[in-house]
Amino acid sequence: MTKGRVFFRIIVGGYLGYLGIDLIKKTMTNRPENATLYLVLGVAFAVLGIVWCAKAVVMAVKHEYVENDGEELDCEELLESDVDEDGKLNRDKLLGNTDTQKSDEPVGADHSEAKRQEENTDHNNVTE
Repeated sequence: MTKGRVFFRIIVGGYLGYLGIDLIKKTMTNRPENATLYLVLGVAFAVLGIVWCAKAVVMAVKHEYVENDGEELDCEELLESDVDEDGKLNRDKLLGNTDTQKSDEPVGADHSEAKRQEENTDHNNVTE
């Protein structure tokens, strides 16, 4: 879990706990018709929020989260690491296969001509 998510859980858990406690207080002072339902929901929100917040605080104190500096992975860098000197893509490496085979196609090969020929063949088969 990232650092941002841990602190998000602290905030949301604290807010849920606050809502639950506030609902219990208002129910006790106003005594509406559905007081039992409001009390049950208030207790549920309070317990759930406090537990969620407490667990996140413990994670934050123990640093049990992944530091995320906001850096995004660059696709170009990832592709360059999986391309041979010949400019051929190692698909098995990308897919995580242990057997490594090289592709015969250079990276960024244009397949538009092959697609046009295939479409023409399909078109000719339909008109016959």
